[in-house]
Amino acid sequence: MMDKKLFFVKKGKGASPLLALLIAAAVAFVSCDDFFGTSWGAPRDYDPSNIDVSAGNVDQWIAESAGNPDLAEALMKKIKADLDKSGLSSADRLALQNAGMRLAIEASGLGTSLVSNATSVLGDLSDFENLDAEKIEETVKNLFTDIQSDFRVRGPAAAANLAEIAGHSLKDGTGGTPEFSQDFAGAAKPADVGMAVVTLAMAVIEDTTGDVSDVDLRNLSASDIPISVNADGKFIVTDDHAAPEIVVLGAYLNLIASGGGEFKDNPITGPIGDAFGLAK
Repeated sequence: MMDKKLFFVKKGKGASPLLALLIAAAVAFVSCDDFFGTSWGAPRDYDPSNIDVSAGNVDQWIAESAGNPDLAEALMKKIKADLDKSGLSSADRLALQNAGMRLAIEASGLGTSLVSNATSVLGDLSDFENLDAEKIEETVKNLFTDIQSDFRVRGPAAAANLAEIAGHSLKDGTGGTPEFSQDFAGAAKPADVGMAVVTLAMAVIEDTTGDVSDVDLRNLSASDIPISVNADGKFIVTDDHAAPEIVVLGAYLNLIASGGGEFKDNPITGPIGDAFGLAK
């Protein structure tokens, strides 16, 4: 159990960083207009060998994959293979890369789990301002336990795929301060960034500590996750052999930290930044 002084942020009557992350994540997964805003009807079966995905039709495939993790995984694998080929224009590569990351997240099943569980926590915390710290902590921990159980089925593999796809756009020569290329960062949307951070954070925490609810998001290194903040407010990875998921998580956090009002003031990425202790 983490120290309550670390667990609760002094906002109102003590808002939990985990609660901020959870609510922001739920908003991200239901508000991405062209991804999770589509129909969640019965999934259809597709033969991956017959999938023809390109920068020109990938948005239609994304719409088809909503609520269908199997199709999302098949599409993501096809895109991963295409990204390793030569001959793609920079614009097409970026479009496929962003689509591949969205599909990796959909393949994790985390969106479905968050949406189905969010109503429960928001209902339990409807009288949030009048609840004591113990009640808030109990509710958040129980919810994260349920989500983590769902995430373990597909989440770690999806996070690894996400890190591999996003890793194509990591800058070279940044030392332990992971950052994305200017083109990639410029095309990033808050909802996509929010979904990526939550997916990667869940996987990293699961692999490192095994319990999401016992991690101090504002001091990851205290939970044996090799990410810390330097004097310039940048997230640094302190292990030269850190897993790609950790490096890419650090890059996304630096994107939020350096993205100005577009990310810090956004209703999705703003609370996620708060949860990880980013300065306004």
